[in-house]
Amino acid sequence: MAGYEFRQAQWPVLHPRANVIAASEVFGQSYGGEIARGARRTARNPGAQMHGFGRAMARLCQVTIVSLASAVAALSASAQDAKPIAIGKAMVDGSIRIEVEELKRAGNGTMTLKFAVVNESSHDLGGDFLGASTLIDVHLVDLVNRRQYSVGMKDIANTLTSGFAGAKTKSRTEGWAIYAAPPPAVTKLTILLPNFYPIDDVPIGN
Repeated sequence: MAGYEFRQAQWPVLHPRANVIAASEVFGQSYGGEIARGARRTARNPGAQMHGFGRAMARLCQVTIVSLASAVAALSASAQDAKPIAIGKAMVDGSIRIEVEELKRAGNGTMTLKFAVVNESSHDLGGDFLGASTLIDVHLVDLVNRRQYSVGMKDIANTLTSGFAGAKTKSRTEGWAIYAAPPPAVTKLTILLPNFYPIDDVPIGN
């Protein structure tokens, strides 16, 4: 990344760690005693070893499947329930909007904008609908301190963004861009981008 104004932020990886930990604790509590009891029964009756072991493993697998299914369902529900922190409406067509999913500081002095272009119109959008396809025309503005933030870039063709190649009709297209973070005292910014009304008072997360 030599030559860029600032470093690229590392994206966090979301995984159901808490659910896996909880599931393992359930397994230990529920089946620790049963395995011990099975061992005692096996000692008294060696002929029942395979039968008892198979039954315990079957029950363990059943609980494992149920727990993993619950974890996946919880993550899916969370993703579906997530609401944008701000919404911008297109000036040319009210059926096109920008949903701001996140504007968050990183620990390296940068800030990441995550958004989605929701095209509910009857026509496709070209890659120039947000200005340049490299998203260099998407700016963050601190109106109080009169400062404008542009995407991190090495040159006009190399930017710290997802880029934008357009959006098909009736589609949702995700995108992201990385900026230098404002001072800690700044808690809200305005997003300016071509073909949309300004999106004011977008909160900055930490």
